[in-house]
Order: sequence, then structure tokens, then C-alpha cells
Amino acid sequence: MAEQRILEDYRGHELLAAFHQGGYKGRVWGRDKKLLIELNGSGINELLTALRDYVDSSFTNKANSRTSPPEVTEYVRAFQNILEKLPDSYLAMLKAHYNAPSRTMTATQLAKSGGYPNWRTANLHYGLLGKRLYEVLPTQLPKYPDGKFIYTFALATESDLNQDEAQWQWKMRPEVAEAVNQLGLHN
Repeated sequence: MAEQRILEDYRGHELLAAFHQGGYKGRVWGRDKKLLIELNGSGINELLTALRDYVDSSFTNKANSRTSPPEVTEYVRAFQNILEKLPDSYLAMLKAHYNAPSRTMTATQLAKSGGYPNWRTANLHYGLLGKRLYEVLPTQLPKYPDGKFIYTFALATESDLNQDEAQWQWKMRPEVAEAVNQLGLHN
């Protein structure tokens, strides 16, 4: 028999899809445990997809409703929400980025500071850190050609590339830098 109930943590939301009283029903609860939506569907998998789509579109709506980048206080709260679950390597990259000249680093430098073998791995993990931040503080981000967000932009912007430099450089957002400072993550 197919599974009749699925409970899933998705982007900080709790999703429930279940067969109940002769039909498939789904619910989404927010971070504050408040019920956000109830849906009906024709099957568990279809319902889970609809619930995930609801959460995804709520992030997009929040991000698109912003008229300016998040403020320092918002970044401080966002970091406070994710700090305890961050690996030491992520904190090491944040610290190194904050302490870098002009708060600008290449992905190779980020890799070295986080103990990663190469720039590709650093890009992946710094992007995952940006994604964690985005999921508590949605903001407008650029996208790859395939439509996926470039989550590193939640932390940094691209720096001007000098003629002598062959690598992409990330410049820490000033609001992120001030949040890192206020939280003492730069020591």
C-alpha cells in the first residue's frame, strides 16, 4: 500500500500531505508554526509538489516585494536564525571575507580559508551559505541561465575585475559586513 501520510521539512516550513477522510489533504506551517494554507489534491506526490510550489512562490513574492536590499538589522536577525547550524568552514569563509582587503576575495581564496580543495567547492558552499540566508531573508537575486538563483549574491556582489586578475572576485555586501561585525563573527 502506498504511503498515506508524509511530513516534510521544506525550506524552514513544515509540509503535511495525507489521505484523510476519503481524500488527499495538505497543509503548510510557517517558521512560527502558523498554518499558512490548506490544499486538496488527487494524490500524495501531486499534493507535495503543490505545497512546495506554494512555499517557493512565497519566497519569490517576498523577494520581489523588496524595493531595496535588506538592512543590517535584518541580516543580524537572519544570521542569528542560521548560526547554530553553520559548519565551521562556512564561518571561516565569512571571517576571512570580512577581514580581506576591501572585503573582496576570489573563490580560490575562499576555498583556502574554508579548507576546501578548490574554487568550485568554495563556490558551492558559499552559495549554500547564501541559500540558507536567503531562506530566512528573501531578497532579489540574479539567476543563472537555467533560471536558478545565484545564492552567493545574498552575501556578496561581484567586484570590478582588474585586467591583471583572471578570477571572479566577490565583494561582501556592506550590510552583511556590518552584521558580521555586530555578531562578532570576524574574530
